[in-house]
Amino acid sequence: LANAKVSVVEGNYVRIMSIHKSKGLEFPVCFVADTARQFGSKEAKEDLVLSRDLGISCRLKDSERHTKRDTYIRRLAAVEDTEAVMSEELRLLYVALTRAREMLYITARVPEDYADRRYNPLSAKCFADWILQKVTKSESTSVNVYIIPEDINTISENEELHTDEIQPLDKSYQNDADFAVRIREIIEYTYPHRCAERTPAKLSVSELSLGEERKALINQKMILSRPKFLGERDRFGAQKGTANHIFMQFADFEFVDKNDVFAEGKRLLNIKMITSEQYELLSYKHLESFFSSELYREMRVSENIYREKRFSLSENADIIGGPADESILIQGVIDCFFENADGSYTLVDYKTDFLPNEGGEQILVERHRKQLGYYSRAVRAMTGKNTSKAVLYSFSLDKSIEVDLS
Repeated sequence: LANAKVSVVEGNYVRIMSIHKSKGLEFPVCFVADTARQFGSKEAKEDLVLSRDLGISCRLKDSERHTKRDTYIRRLAAVEDTEAVMSEELRLLYVALTRAREMLYITARVPEDYADRRYNPLSAKCFADWILQKVTKSESTSVNVYIIPEDINTISENEELHTDEIQPLDKSYQNDADFAVRIREIIEYTYPHRCAERTPAKLSVSELSLGEERKALINQKMILSRPKFLGERDRFGAQKGTANHIFMQFADFEFVDKNDVFAEGKRLLNIKMITSEQYELLSYKHLESFFSSELYREMRVSENIYREKRFSLSENADIIGGPADESILIQGVIDCFFENADGSYTLVDYKTDFLPNEGGEQILVERHRKQLGYYSRAVRAMTGKNTSKAVLYSFSLDKSIEVDLS
């Protein structure tokens, strides 16, 4: 799934399709409906269960007592079949939750006390069991949960209606112009602070840097780790970039200068700053290029260098299309910034995006210029000094790219 080519579907229309059909597609807004629909293996409930590993297993029938007794082999085969079904359902859920680029709506019709229940993930009977147990524990502002009571009266197609059951309108309201005006006011009322209500209290820099064309729409996107059920596939994508970022965060520059990046990688592994998997994913060739660069030489002569610096920055909410009199808290992490001889600062952001050799620099700049702008303001807020230079260092291109923030 992770290696599949993704096609972005454009156009002002609605498409209804199965999860299977949506593989490889992306949409601005997606609805994943009926997630409370139960799944499960029908075969696991049958008297006879087929298993690739265990063969044919069945319940034993007692002809005299007219009863059936389960066997350990059939139970094991049933569990194996159920696990296979749940694994496939997890894959489908992963596909469903990763089709939306901007907004994802998940609907489920559940009992009134559903939110108070606790489920073992292994005993889940539907997508909602997995989703709500995670969402209700999440503190993220990117997820909103709405419980809408089902208080709409319904009738069946064949049910008869009798006129004597219809409640007559109170005579005091009949032909009452004031009452009609009041009803119209209620229907047409618009909450004056609706925009502020939809403005989140805080957002990350990555959420704010998704493009000027989405400025009016607050893009609320969660960054999730790769599901374990995807196995060992796609080891080189985002995980490789993460490994390089961790190396740059904890690397001892003096140790690298005296030895090399290979020795430093081994040292970080020994002190458990990186995992064995991350150690294997390190791009030593690209790391060597960085430590041979002019940018690194500038960093080494600096008296003040900061790495993985977290920050919170208050900005006017109108930067995301919110009301001008509201504020929003922006949070992020700056890869690196260091002080120059003249007292100004150089801002560095490491990028592991895969880029084409032709036009790659421009793509990177357009993609991350806005992000660097927030970082630059954060550096000034923390140090009281200006950022004289902002640099994107591309490990893919082995190159420093200076970005004009003016």
